[in-house]
Amino acid sequence: MKKILFLLAAVAAPVLTMAQLSNKLDATGNIGIGTTTSLTHRINLFSTDPAQPSLFFLQHNGIPNSTMYIGTASNNHWVPNHNNANLLESHTNFHISTAGLNNNIFFETGRGAGEAAPVRMIITGNGRIGIGTSNPAAHMHISAPSNSQPLMITTSDHHYDSAYVRFLNGTSTPGQFLPTIRGRGLTGNRPLGFIVGGEIEDIVSSAEPHAAAVMAQGVSKAGTALVYGNVFSVINATTPMMIVKANGNVGIGTTNPGTNKLAVEGTIAARKVKVTQSSPWPDFVFKPEYKLPSLEDVVAHIRSKGHLPGIPTEAEIAKNGQDLGEMNAKLLQKVEELTLYLIDMTANNERLQRENDDIRRRLDNLEKK
Repeated sequence: MKKILFLLAAVAAPVLTMAQLSNKLDATGNIGIGTTTSLTHRINLFSTDPAQPSLFFLQHNGIPNSTMYIGTASNNHWVPNHNNANLLESHTNFHISTAGLNNNIFFETGRGAGEAAPVRMIITGNGRIGIGTSNPAAHMHISAPSNSQPLMITTSDHHYDSAYVRFLNGTSTPGQFLPTIRGRGLTGNRPLGFIVGGEIEDIVSSAEPHAAAVMAQGVSKAGTALVYGNVFSVINATTPMMIVKANGNVGIGTTNPGTNKLAVEGTIAARKVKVTQSSPWPDFVFKPEYKLPSLEDVVAHIRSKGHLPGIPTEAEIAKNGQDLGEMNAKLLQKVEELTLYLIDMTANNERLQRENDDIRRRLDNLEKK
């Protein structure tokens, strides 16, 4: 009998203590700590004491910093802290969710004493992810200080500084941002750094004759075609190598192609050069109506002007250069005119030769008499 009374006293003691502390164990088995009403869950924790902000405290004995708080401080945060252990682990699917499109998931680090932790990453209720920003403007929005690199991609089998793709700010000027993609290859003795490639249907499109596997497009900030700015540029460190102007003119070795569709500062080597030109080819020289200049007129022009008729002067070539197609046509015209002069001279020589032969025969006949 004494044993039974002792057991009842041991069971009743914590119940009486709980009653004194406004705690309750109801008939359904639900427990209320700090409350005796609305026990809708198996364990119901409630506190209004600002001196005891943590509703739940758990510590692993013997391991420093291995604590977990629920409802700590004034923000009612859940703060797990454990050294050398997984804080959250599941052996099946693991879900983190919020209800409603206006509720977000925040990832915060670097909180100082008495400070709010900075938001490092956010997943918004509509599925947008922001890193470095709490207001992402796209499905993935990364915001970083102007003197840092927002994104870096590497592989795990080498040091991150040996090979990478970096998305960074290409200028160090405060308050400015120059979007830059830079790649460093790790390819042994092959000089490869960064490759841009595209995959397309291997067809010719009459609707889009400009379509290509890799395209470079330049537009103004208003979304319109450029008029004055450059569309494309290639530089070696800081030295310009090639440029494509807004009007389609291309400069190689020069940034000012002028009115030329292609301007090259240097030597061009080619196996063959084909010039197509709409100017008339000088076959007109051989037509009967062509008036061949007399040699006397040509001599007078040379003595007066210092160059052949119809051929640019040295000063004109130095100033304007020469049109290969036009110059070849002019030179051919002079060759054809020379051919006519030779034909005429040959005919005169043959006539003179016949006259000389006739005179010689007459002289021979006179001597015989």
